[in-house]
Amino acid sequence: LGPLMDPILAPPGLIRPEPLIDPHFWTDPVRAQRAVDVIVEALSGLDPEGGPFYRERGGALSRSIQAVHADVARQAETWRRRRLVTLHGSLFYFAARYGLQVVGVVLTVPGTEPTAQHMAALVAELRSPDPPVLFSEPQMESLVATALAREAGAGVHQVDPLGGGPKAASYEDLVRGIAAAMDEALR
Repeated sequence: LGPLMDPILAPPGLIRPEPLIDPHFWTDPVRAQRAVDVIVEALSGLDPEGGPFYRERGGALSRSIQAVHADVARQAETWRRRRLVTLHGSLFYFAARYGLQVVGVVLTVPGTEPTAQHMAALVAELRSPDPPVLFSEPQMESLVATALAREAGAGVHQVDPLGGGPKAASYEDLVRGIAAAMDEALR
């Protein structure tokens, strides 16, 4: 699905020296709606008899996603801070949709420790006059983010861009959870 979702390139230097396609398109509800349409059409093509059911369920899901997007867009208007440092490059789509900017990524290669030079650059960013907000994720080890926050004298907030836990039983819950984390950290 990713190539069909108008992929975003992570800016050069944030994750890799060259631009890198961010695969986390689902953090943008508008792209998720597009994914629903693509999936409904694919399933309807494979199972024409089931097409009306897929279209009905897809339509209901699209309306639900539209409502969540509208709610999050209203919330985003209240966020005073706009700059983020994320544990890994998972929020570029969400940031782009809601007027935020990812200015740093802690783990450019998940599971690999960042270099001292990379950590020093992030500390400097977190100590800047307009400091970004640092986010960790429950699915990934956050010791590096905690150490970074301590060194920079910054806080660290948790955001769940993947879901799968009891707080994100549905796609809509996942997006609401991301928005709630932003709401807490960016006001």
